[in-house]
Amino acid sequence: MSVVSVLGALTREHVVGAGLLVATVLVARVVAIVARIYLQPGASARQIASYGRAGPDDKTPVYAVITGASDGIGAAWARELARRGYRVILLARTESKLHAVAADCRAALTQQGLSDAANAAHPLAVVRPFDFSTRDDALWQALASDLAAYRIGVLINNVGVSTDMPTAFLEDKMSDLERILDVNCLAQVRMTRIIAPGMAARHAADARVRSVIVNMGSGSSESPIPLIATYGASKAFLKAWSVSTSFELAPLGIDMQLYMTFFVQSAMSKISRTSWNVPSPDTYVSYAIRRLGCGPFQTPYPAHALMHQLIYASLPTMLMGRLSHGVTAKLRESALRKQARQNKSE
Repeated sequence: MSVVSVLGALTREHVVGAGLLVATVLVARVVAIVARIYLQPGASARQIASYGRAGPDDKTPVYAVITGASDGIGAAWARELARRGYRVILLARTESKLHAVAADCRAALTQQGLSDAANAAHPLAVVRPFDFSTRDDALWQALASDLAAYRIGVLINNVGVSTDMPTAFLEDKMSDLERILDVNCLAQVRMTRIIAPGMAARHAADARVRSVIVNMGSGSSESPIPLIATYGASKAFLKAWSVSTSFELAPLGIDMQLYMTFFVQSAMSKISRTSWNVPSPDTYVSYAIRRLGCGPFQTPYPAHALMHQLIYASLPTMLMGRLSHGVTAKLRESALRKQARQNKSE
């Protein structure tokens, strides 16, 4: 029996029935995704505050290290962790911006009855300017020496860079591409190698002490993204490395996690307004902190999780590549027009 004869034998009822079956399967999948995203249990306040400590009665000052902490998501992480009782170590290039974030963190910790004067050896907020694109081993060793003085229970590897605008690979400056790889890949690896040994040693001394490392990923790792290909590839590396390494670190008392993040209102994304799928940094982190310790791969913001499951994980690669290329091409055109207006006004 040929395909043509089979199709010819189908009645209207057959077609409607097949359509209803497909629709039912799709609806069931969407419902399952939505339920998993919105109903999954998160970390308790007690669990969030427990990292680096042997228990609720352990009053040893514990620090959270946040890279790229001068603004955006990094600054929001610092403020939220301070509200949860962690002293903070803030790392980024621009010292003046770090001091502003540090002031917010000190205020949050002071409201909890803590003060710098009570324990000068354990300041509430530490500002440490650092350029994460450097390959100078002496500078990295100096940073490691500085961080060794603190009991670190949380590391947020947030620092990241991209190009000023979407640009064809053959037109990108090699120095810009190398900077993306240095900051988005090597800096994350270096920071983890600096801090994780101390975390593991504290767990070996007391199995109740666990720590957490969060690496901030990007939706650009989930599909082809022409014109910012190297940035997307750097985030794909971060995802693979984070999830794989998490299985090595878990027995050592360290929860390593990759947080898949799509658009967030920030200077880096160049998005100035929030929407249902573009949260502010503070809103994003208010969801993100509730996923600490909940598994190696997380998409903490619900709208981002829906986008990941219904679009990025479902559409064919060729289609996603073409759609992404259209979006990045328009972003480049917009950036060039803005640049032309600025040049004209000067």
